[in-house]
Amino acid sequence: MKVNMSTEKKNQWLLGTLLLVALTVRLLFLEWRPVHADEGVTGWFVDQIFETGLFKYDPTNFHGPLHYYFQFAVQAVFGRDMVVFRAGAAVLGVIAVWIMWKLNRIGALFMALSPGMIFYSRYATQEIDLMLLTLISFYGFLKDRQFLFLFGLVGMMATKETWVISAASFVIAATATSQWNRLKLSFKPIMLAVMLWALLFSSFGKNPAGILDFFKAFIPWLKTGESGSGHEKPANYFLMIMLRQEWPALLGVVAAARFLYTKNLNIRFFTLYGILQLIFYSLIPYKTPWCILEILWPFMIVAGIIVKEWPPRFATALVIALCGASMIHAIKLNFYNYVDVNEPYVYVQTFPEIKNVMEIIESAVKSDPSILSKSVLVALHSQWPIPWLLGAFKNAGYYDAYLPSSIDSDIIFSDKSRDTDIERMFKKNYYAVDFTLRPAMEDITVYLSTSVFEGKLLNQSQKFRLVKRGILR
Repeated sequence: MKVNMSTEKKNQWLLGTLLLVALTVRLLFLEWRPVHADEGVTGWFVDQIFETGLFKYDPTNFHGPLHYYFQFAVQAVFGRDMVVFRAGAAVLGVIAVWIMWKLNRIGALFMALSPGMIFYSRYATQEIDLMLLTLISFYGFLKDRQFLFLFGLVGMMATKETWVISAASFVIAATATSQWNRLKLSFKPIMLAVMLWALLFSSFGKNPAGILDFFKAFIPWLKTGESGSGHEKPANYFLMIMLRQEWPALLGVVAAARFLYTKNLNIRFFTLYGILQLIFYSLIPYKTPWCILEILWPFMIVAGIIVKEWPPRFATALVIALCGASMIHAIKLNFYNYVDVNEPYVYVQTFPEIKNVMEIIESAVKSDPSILSKSVLVALHSQWPIPWLLGAFKNAGYYDAYLPSSIDSDIIFSDKSRDTDIERMFKKNYYAVDFTLRPAMEDITVYLSTSVFEGKLLNQSQKFRLVKRGILR
């Protein structure tokens, strides 16, 4: 009895230490990385929920409602700040490690230190939400917890349309390994799950059409996946990321050959599920690096299983080496190379220059809060995350394909190719500076009116040029 109590206490200490490490690396210096375009979308929709009281699901874009309602709750408690949003995602990432611990402890260790898992747990988008909900659903299925299984499943549906890929892999793997007798569903939990699903997609009854939109979403998202929409990648894309940064998961891929025909149906279930996820995601032309989270975690479990079969000393040395390599990769990625386009996880990332521009504007606002009431014009073909960054300015106009007939705004963001057309309409003088928002985009010019920003600019002589009204450069 004493031995068992001692072992249990040791396990609790190990779990507590692991979760503390996982939380620390996910929370440190969250403010360093510039706001990503997708994070700007998250913040903007949360602002809309505050203003209108609902999120209206769009079957063609921006994904499901649950992520936005979660971040709405986070902002309601802790305030409007991207660090707050990211901290919410970080907590979800740690909860995922805790659930993983219940499934496979070595796999949980691999997840806690994974470069990609850490990176996207520091990133306020749907990816870590979806992975956590998938884990919850799996755990509920394996442990015969029907409420958890259904909550996870509904949550996946209400988070991102790619839930169908995981669902298809799950159904095939469970059928092939005779797993369906694990879970006995009853009427009450099913009805509660259906009600939750309906409430989320109908904006809690305010937008009943959202329920039908859930079904409409499959066709446009299928077309997006097939066409690639500019995000086409080769079939080996995810394997190459593993080869470069996710060695524990890569071990799981190699070990899959050992377990695909094992007599242990539970192990075969996880192995087959991971293989199917890798195949399905690899075959779809549309690929983004964050999708790899749905591939990594099952192979981390497989890796955790295979090392238990090897001699203890060798297994321990291998786990330490793999974790050490993961930690080195994670530190480089998350604290040094977080905007480096050569990193596979850094994808259409906003460059730091936007932070410099916003610091100039925010500094001026601190000295003169009345600037928030001034007119703002954003004339960009690709605007995110700027609408969220300028959320405090309530007199802002956004233009994509065309320009307004006259321009008299005090703050202007413009595609550089439009400079001539915009400057032709100036009725006042401006300070101007150029910057690049993110890769594959033309430069942006920011104009700040001299009447408002005179004496309020940082390093004005070094960074800004003067553009006079009605006079082209």
